[in-house]
Amino acid sequence: MRVRVCSLPNVLHHLGLLLIGSVLMLSTSLRAASLEGLQLNGIATYEQLGKPYYIIALYTEKPVSSADELMTGDGRAVAVMKIVSGNWTSIGFSQIWTRDVSINNELSGESTDIDALLKFFSLAKEPLEVGDTLEVAYLPGRGTKIELNSETVISTPNKALFTYIVNVWVGPSSPSRDFKAAMLAGPQATATDRAQLVQSFAEFRTDPKRAALISQWQKKESENAAQRARAEAEREAERERLAAEQQAAEKKRREEELAAKQRAEAAAAAKLAAEKAAAAAAAAASEAERKAQLAAAQALEQRKRVKKQDEERVLQRLKQQERGDISESEAREAAERADAEGAKRLAADAERERQQAAAEAEAAAARALEQSETQARAEAEARRLEQEKLDGLQRDYDEALYIWQVQRAVLTNITYPEWAREFGREGDIKILATLDAVGNVIGTDVVKGAQHNLLVQEVVSAVNQSGPYGPHAGKTVVVPIEYSFQLKSTRENESASGSVAQLPAQPVMPPELTMIKQRSVAGPDRAGKVAEYAELVRAKILATIEYPLWAKNLRQEGEAEIEVIVASDGSVSKTRLLKETRHNLLNKEMESAVERAAPFPVIPPELGLDKVDVKFTYSFGR
Repeated sequence: MRVRVCSLPNVLHHLGLLLIGSVLMLSTSLRAASLEGLQLNGIATYEQLGKPYYIIALYTEKPVSSADELMTGDGRAVAVMKIVSGNWTSIGFSQIWTRDVSINNELSGESTDIDALLKFFSLAKEPLEVGDTLEVAYLPGRGTKIELNSETVISTPNKALFTYIVNVWVGPSSPSRDFKAAMLAGPQATATDRAQLVQSFAEFRTDPKRAALISQWQKKESENAAQRARAEAEREAERERLAAEQQAAEKKRREEELAAKQRAEAAAAAKLAAEKAAAAAAAAASEAERKAQLAAAQALEQRKRVKKQDEERVLQRLKQQERGDISESEAREAAERADAEGAKRLAADAERERQQAAAEAEAAAARALEQSETQARAEAEARRLEQEKLDGLQRDYDEALYIWQVQRAVLTNITYPEWAREFGREGDIKILATLDAVGNVIGTDVVKGAQHNLLVQEVVSAVNQSGPYGPHAGKTVVVPIEYSFQLKSTRENESASGSVAQLPAQPVMPPELTMIKQRSVAGPDRAGKVAEYAELVRAKILATIEYPLWAKNLRQEGEAEIEVIVASDGSVSKTRLLKETRHNLLNKEMESAVERAAPFPVIPPELGLDKVDVKFTYSFGR
């Protein structure tokens, strides 16, 4: 009988293999249906910046030691990923996979395969947690299948999707050379130095509460979709209500304008009537004066006639006296009586004429006063309505300008994602961003392009990153954002990346407001407004200047002076360093700060300027 004596290292080696084998059997038993007949080909931990995200185990029908063999072979293969880092957000998941897939693959496959890949990128509707398990399987004759916690998420009829994903680990830009070697270990996959990793892989279990994660997400998405539909219906109803209110307000405004116009016309007519009445009163007074003068003249003439008659009677009495008919005293009494009666009649006639002329003048003055008061009330009402109209125009202009400035800020920060161009993804996106009173984003709703989920994320991300946008007059404001991601475009507003920003034209201040504001900022006030705007630009730039860390560590110091010419729309037309420091890093930071701070608010239209020149100095480290 021969006895084989094994050395201690050999014994330990065999014990290690037994341990690994038992762990693998435990791990395999958990997924017996998908891993039956397969063997571990490689296992590794995926990390980014020292943070582990998942452990990936690759199972194949037979050992595979090269990427070409894995990609071109038609044997069954399954890649199992177990999440080892909690709270892997949907955005983080999408960003990591998008980058890794794009740098490890030539993305020239069928559109359906690319669509499936993009669906995989947006698979995580909520953060993934420790123990969640992703399985990417290739089944000959059936294609690729992806499961999350044992629920099927994506199925394709070929191997392309499997190849795109697995290339992340074994492709030309895999996480590291050691990582790639570990995934293609083949017969060495169960070496003793991997025992701890294999054991850790087996110990990560899916929380039973997350076993139906996809179903939970789908249910929640359905509920959210229904909620969004209800919210959209409510918003649509609200928009219709607001539109109806605006139409009613516009109708009322037009009616009030018409009424004001009619009142103004009535006031003008009243003024004309008052002027005519005043003229008539003056004419009446003049006529009364003329009549009074005529009456006085007639009275004088009458007195002359009476005096003449009296003289004749006196003469007659004298003659009679001479004849002895009457006495001297009787003649004198008769003459005095005649004078008194004539004077009384003349006085009564003159008083009657005076009173009539005075009454006519008083009535004319009363009519003129009433018409003047009516005209004043009509003019005051017309001024009130005109001010209401101007206030409405100002509110509308301020809101339109605010919305335009938000749109400009957002569209400036949107870029065509490199991965989207590589995957041939394009589409038109429109969202509605709701801002609160201080300019914080409180909601975004997709109006167009919801099927391009990752492109929508790019626009929404730009909206969130560009805020807050500063206060506005209303409680909330809804800002439409449109962006067209196009691989090729012939539009005039095409950017270097081929995408098209749908920025509306800058709102123009109504002429009525411009004229009023221009009158209000004449002389010294205008210079003060220009200085105020220049200070706003300066403050915004200063708030973005950062002392470069390298320059600070190297104790680089200096004072720089910069000139910034701002165009009427708030864009920067020219930047020039008037005084440079001795350090290029500091000089570059001054110019970069201007780029970060731009665009600026539009130059107030009432200033009538096409540009404002802003100059200031800044000291680094002093």
